[in-house]
Amino acid sequence: MKFLKLDEDALTVARARDGSDQDLYLLWQKYQARLYRLVRLRVGNELDTEIVLGKILEKFLDRFAKFKGRSSFKTYLYTIANNTITDFLRK
Repeated sequence: MKFLKLDEDALTVARARDGSDQDLYLLWQKYQARLYRLVRLRVGNELDTEIVLGKILEKFLDRFAKFKGRSSFKTYLYTIANNTITDFLRK
C-alpha cells in the first residue's frame, strides 16, 4: 500500500495559482524568516542578505506560474534560494 504525503502548503499553493494574491503573500510570509536566516548564514552581512532576499522574492514571483507541483512548495522555494545565493556568491 502506498501512502502519499500531502504537502502542507498544497491548498495555499492551489489558491495562489488560481490568482489569489493573498495566498501568494501568505506563502512568502511563511518562509521569509527561514530564508533570511539561510541567506544570512551563507552571505554573511546584512546589506547583501537584503539584496539576495529581494532577488529570491523577485524570482519566486516571476516563476511561480511555472511551478508544477512535482516537489513540495518548500523544496521549490529553497531551490530558488540556493541557486540565487550561489549566483550571488559567484559574482
